[in-house]
Amino acid sequence: MALQFSVVNLAKSAPVTDLDSIPESVRAEVEEAWSYFSSDAYTGDQGLQVAFADKAAKAKWVKLAQDYTQVRPADKGERLNLRVSPMRGLPENVLTFRMRTQAEADKAKADAKAIREAAAKANGQTDKK
Repeated sequence: MALQFSVVNLAKSAPVTDLDSIPESVRAEVEEAWSYFSSDAYTGDQGLQVAFADKAAKAKWVKLAQDYTQVRPADKGERLNLRVSPMRGLPENVLTFRMRTQAEADKAKADAKAIREAAAKANGQTDKK
């Protein structure tokens, strides 16, 4: 049996929800979560965990919360990055996540890329990208 490959666009396929369509409750919840992640209580190795009524409610909240971080008003502060943390053994309606500024997320991504490139170079491999 031969494999059949399909080309897919890996860019975000779902459009970002405009600010006016994001419920105030989701905005407030994201800001409340950010107040924890930006506080002295956050040590960097923790996440927040939330139980939703069901898997669909969790997926809807994640979409709206991630969209809010992208369209967050400038008067609220920096653009944020909400990352869902994969956790084994949790019920499907439970979410664990972390937040950081988009600048911190971009720096972490660049640092990880530099480490991969240095490891590849040390192993005699070349980066194809």
